[in-house]
Amino acid sequence: ALRSRLAGLDGASLAVPDLARVQALLMLALHEWGMCRGKSAWLYVGMAIRLAQAMGLSFELENEFPTRDVSRSSPGFKTEADHFGLTRRVEPKELTSDDIIAQETKRRTFWACFLLDRCLSSGKHRPRMIRVKELGIQLPSDNAFAFGERVRTARLNEPTGRRPQSFSAQG
Repeated sequence: ALRSRLAGLDGASLAVPDLARVQALLMLALHEWGMCRGKSAWLYVGMAIRLAQAMGLSFELENEFPTRDVSRSSPGFKTEADHFGLTRRVEPKELTSDDIIAQETKRRTFWACFLLDRCLSSGKHRPRMIRVKELGIQLPSDNAFAFGERVRTARLNEPTGRRPQSFSAQG
């Protein structure tokens, strides 16, 4: 029933990037994997990954710290920034707890894609689809998901010694 709902009457709905569709494909993959149909599970995960990538879930630009004081940059950059009116400090949009939970849901959905990709492609001549060095997404956070708190976690492709700057230390 889920397969037919995902594809739609004409079969074209399967290619529509949508968070619920990505999650449904991951559930189908888990079901297929549990039924010992690894190849089918791997295909469902592949579809989920491509849709997640089309949605931009592997990058989180909204989690970056967009505040930048250009007056502390080089004099040449400051002159150019003054000329184009870029010297003001851009403050980040104030996110509600619902926005943060939705953002964390997207993050967790992508990480589910990543984990299933790793599990289903190990040892079976099934190539992985996600490369760690191409990721621009934070690791999941329990506080962001459970309480809607804005947090900054590490990224998988960051050096281990580099700790994320907390939002409260921004000022």
